[in-house]
Amino acid sequence: MTIRAIIFDMDGTLTESYINWPELRSKINCPPEKTIIEHIDNLPEKQRKQANEILLQKEWEAAQHAAIRTGATELIDTLRARNYKLGLVTNNHGAAMHCVINRLNRAFDVAFSRDDGPIKPNPYLIYKTLQALGSSPNEAISIGDSRYDLMASAAARVRCIHFTGGASDLAHDLQVASLYAIIPLLDRL
Repeated sequence: MTIRAIIFDMDGTLTESYINWPELRSKINCPPEKTIIEHIDNLPEKQRKQANEILLQKEWEAAQHAAIRTGATELIDTLRARNYKLGLVTNNHGAAMHCVINRLNRAFDVAFSRDDGPIKPNPYLIYKTLQALGSSPNEAISIGDSRYDLMASAAARVRCIHFTGGASDLAHDLQVASLYAIIPLLDRL
């Protein structure tokens, strides 16, 4: 099948990693086997409110200050010029997502945050993106940097390009260290 749609992750993919996740997990006492959102959602009300405020503050800081990844705007421009449909799916909250989109100064055909449904590794937002873009799983590729991106994409039957940024302990059949390597990889698929 011809690839018609590209689904991007945001944090760590289009922007440099900014949040110190181990430190944040420690601060809110999140065990390693749970996502931060799962942990927060299962806390008693007072603790949930405090942990959520800490998370929102860290995400907002990252949205405002994380460096845009080298090659991100060029990649988006090249994909647009080739008439790909572009989606964005992030586990971040909506306001932070829109802040990063504004900083990129690039448009996506559809963009979903955790405000729009269950987060990765759940495939719900990948499915929602496919539906909004009018694409089947076989016509799409996702690009993400985390195991949650790989898991959500696999569950949705969408091939995923694992963006390592040059450092990753995850092994995956489609993987690149630089965003500049994505177009040549797409040309080979």
